[in-house]
Amino acid sequence: MHRFFSFLFSWTFVINLILAMGATGGLTYYIFSRLNTYTLHGETVTVPDLKGMSIAEIEEFLSGKPFKFEIADSVYNKREKKGVVMEQNPKTGAKVKQGRNIYLIINSTQARKVKMPNLVDLSLRQAISILQANGLLIGLLEYEPNIAKNAVIRQKMDSKEIQPGESIAEGSVIDLVLGSGLSDEMVALPSLVGLKWQEAMEMLKKSSLNEGVVNFDETVKTGADSLVAVVVRQNPPHSANRVVPMGELIDMWLSKPNP
Repeated sequence: MHRFFSFLFSWTFVINLILAMGATGGLTYYIFSRLNTYTLHGETVTVPDLKGMSIAEIEEFLSGKPFKFEIADSVYNKREKKGVVMEQNPKTGAKVKQGRNIYLIINSTQARKVKMPNLVDLSLRQAISILQANGLLIGLLEYEPNIAKNAVIRQKMDSKEIQPGESIAEGSVIDLVLGSGLSDEMVALPSLVGLKWQEAMEMLKKSSLNEGVVNFDETVKTGADSLVAVVVRQNPPHSANRVVPMGELIDMWLSKPNP
């Protein structure tokens, strides 16, 4: 009799254990299957390119697509079309979950006001740094004989001198009159080929040279394209040890690189 009850008890325990394991496994499967459905595991979509589009164009373009968008910030670039996307996050081509927000930086339709800094007596490098920090653009560099070589003598906007503290629009172009020393100064001609447009302009200013005619080829169709276009040719062409007069105009030809 004792053996019978021991046998019965052992089989009851085994059956209960099997049932418990089955229930646990089923519950685990249910939870993970629901979690997989909830998180859309493995279901990703490719982020489209929204650069250069207006808000109205984006709303129409994303209609029916698994994306939302949100304006995260705005900048002002007078060279670009107003009200269009300048940058986006996530970047174009990124793989994300459906319904993911795309955060946009828009080119503002109106420039905010900034105070004109005092650049007189500063070096060209210092002046460029301060202009950029204040959201202003460097324009033409003019040189005149002065003992203060490569230092700012006057600051101008729209061909007129501008005084420190004047309220002007962010993105305004500021021309600088600098000292050339007491002789006809020559400077080394840098190579611009392979640089983006903004990088090439910065290189010219740091070399005490000016941007001449800028030519974009047929691959550059939008403002966003111009931001990634690179210099494929310059005039005068670069060569080892070549020098040009300080303030010389350098022409550039730019093309959008292959993806």
